[in-house]
Amino acid sequence: MPELWKQNELKFTLPSGREVELTSFRLRMTYEGILEGSPGPKMNQFVLDHLDPPEHWRSTAVAIDTPKDLSESLPHWVCFGEFVSWMGIHSPHTTSQLNYIWFIDSPDGGSLREMISAALATVDWDEFAEEVDDGLI
Repeated sequence: MPELWKQNELKFTLPSGREVELTSFRLRMTYEGILEGSPGPKMNQFVLDHLDPPEHWRSTAVAIDTPKDLSESLPHWVCFGEFVSWMGIHSPHTTSQLNYIWFIDSPDGGSLREMISAALATVDWDEFAEEVDDGLI
C-alpha cells in the first residue's frame, strides 16, 4: 500500500493549529464533459454552477475557493476534499467537518500532501466547517 495512506499521512495542521484529517479526495478536469465552446465568463460560470460534488455533500458544509478571474480559462483541475477535525468549533463534545472544493493548474510537480496543504493554508475552518454532535460523549 502506498505510504500516502499510512494513518498519520492523512492528517494536516491548519495555520490556526487545528488538526484535520482527509477522509476522501477526488480530482477531475475542470472542463470535463464540455465538448464545445471556449473558456470565458459564461462557460466558467456554467462550470462553477455544475461542479457536481458527491450526493452526500448536499446536507453538509461546503466551501468553494472560486477563482477570482472568470474572464479566461479556469485552472485545469478541480479538487474535492472531505475533511474532519476531531475537535468541535464551539463545543468540546463535538467534531467538525468541511467539504472543500478548490482549483489547481496541474497535479504534477508535487505530492498530493503538498497540494492539499497549500489549499488548506487559506481555509478558515471556524467560519466554513460545521459542528457535528457525534453523540459519543
